[in-house]
Amino acid sequence: MRKDVKIITTLLIAAMLSGCSSKKQRIVVRFMNLEGSQQQLNIMNIIIRRFEKENPDIHIEAITGFKPEKIMATIASGSGVDIFHWNNTEDFVDRGAIVNLNPFVKKYKFDPGILSPIAIKDYTFYKQLYGMPIQINTHGIIFNMDLLTAKGLELPKEGWDWDDFYNLALKFKCNKEAGEKGKLKAVSIQSLMTIPILASYGFNGFFDEKTARINEKNHPRFIEILTLYQKILTTALPSQEEIAEYQGATGYCALFQMGVAAMQFAPAWLLAQLYGIKDFSWDVIEMPGSKRGQKSRGYHTSAALCLASISKNQDAAFKFMEFYSRTTSQKIYGSGKNGLPANIEAAKFTFRKPPEHISLYLKMLDANNLRLPRYKNSKEYSDRLMPHTYNFLKGEISPETYIKRIEETGKTLLEPYPADFLDDKPVFE
Repeated sequence: MRKDVKIITTLLIAAMLSGCSSKKQRIVVRFMNLEGSQQQLNIMNIIIRRFEKENPDIHIEAITGFKPEKIMATIASGSGVDIFHWNNTEDFVDRGAIVNLNPFVKKYKFDPGILSPIAIKDYTFYKQLYGMPIQINTHGIIFNMDLLTAKGLELPKEGWDWDDFYNLALKFKCNKEAGEKGKLKAVSIQSLMTIPILASYGFNGFFDEKTARINEKNHPRFIEILTLYQKILTTALPSQEEIAEYQGATGYCALFQMGVAAMQFAPAWLLAQLYGIKDFSWDVIEMPGSKRGQKSRGYHTSAALCLASISKNQDAAFKFMEFYSRTTSQKIYGSGKNGLPANIEAAKFTFRKPPEHISLYLKMLDANNLRLPRYKNSKEYSDRLMPHTYNFLKGEISPETYIKRIEETGKTLLEPYPADFLDDKPVFE
């Protein structure tokens, strides 16, 4: 009897040790995700659970709820992250902080063709892929159909231009009457950025990417664009003081959600915040063009999963990145409407009605869609220019003065990357 008990005890201890050993052998991949909304974090956790079920030897440790600076600090520390979620990766590539994915693409026979070509180009440097694209954002203008109809105004139509936009916005600015009793006065649009106007004229910024300088032949065109932009801002949009009068109007699209703004500049990721609207009907239309009837031109941003060069588990990390890019995973990702999935089939599957014309976000993924330029010291440039930008937005300096400040600040800080670094035509063996 004692002998049997001893044998059973020995077997139990061996089983326990075996269990502990298997847990220790499980590879831990640390994933830093910038997503902030609970919905997106829930979606991330669903994808993680599915991956771990398929790969029981790998555990994904998700790190969330932090500021972007923490990623840079973690990388600088030399440990603590394998994969991170990011967008403008050129600085990380330049510093050797993220890994070239081409060897993994070849090793695991991954097909980049399942992903949008423009997203692949966004993360291609030296003709090599340095990020696994998971999200793309094209842009449109959303509008409150009920508000426009109630005021007897025509809804925006395909092929409209900035003059059409301005004339529509001006009708709200000129209306000085207070809102109906218990209601807030309607406004045109809460905010508008420079880049969509530049993009509609075929520019992705003021500076040539190859030289990090303004091309002199474009100077008059930039003055024209900035003059239009300042006119829209100062005569047709509500001032910051007016916006401050609306209690609770603190979010990016708060006035639109409140039913107060007739329009809203809307990157694809914004749709996730709009599906809770129940009090009015809304739709989306392409960005205005530089000329009426002209095919709309736009720009896009994107996000990718990056493999940190400090990672000790790069193969396991790439397996998760590949899993995240699959059609099945990207359909889950796209269900939150937090931007277009980079996976082509998943984007078609998830970006469906409503609203009625949501497909325009997909239509913008073509050769006319521009990516933002790559320069060295771009953040420092933006920070230094900010006071001048603020003065321009308020109408306190002219377009001519502002373009001079842009040029001076760029000459001081911006530097071009080498031509081979900027080569975004991917080559996969």
